Amino acid sequence: MLVGFSENKSWTNIAPDYKTINVKTESSQDGISSLKTYKNLMKLRSQSALKSTTLKVVHADAQMLAYTRGDKDKLLVLINFDTAKWDGDLDGLSGQGNVIIDTQDGKNTKTLDVNKIKLASGQAQVLKLTVEY
Repeated sequence: MLVGFSENKSWTNIAPDYKTINVKTESSQDGISSLKTYKNLMKLRSQSALKSTTLKVVHADAQMLAYTRGDKDKLLVLINFDTAKWDGDLDGLSGQGNVIIDTQDGKNTKTLDVNKIKLASGQAQVLKLTVEY
């Protein structure tokens, strides 16, 4: 099967959704795409919080993982591994954070209370903590 990279037959299987999930179509989409999420994650690598060795697990169970990274500048990483939504409170952490990465909402402009977290199935968020109390 030819998919536009060369005139030669591919030596690996081509994904069945290659016509919709590729760099050209995802670059032109508004909102969320795998490509945009990946690029945002690459930008995130330069954050001082990710250069810190300080990591604190805030919540961990079969459904959800939440942890903070950083010393002064802290990031809160939230990952819902389940097929069910997660709606809960993070014990031992309070305050607010600005969403800088959200796999379900490409706007990334929300401020969330860390005690009122709601994640859809498979959703992940990275928040830059702004207020801790």
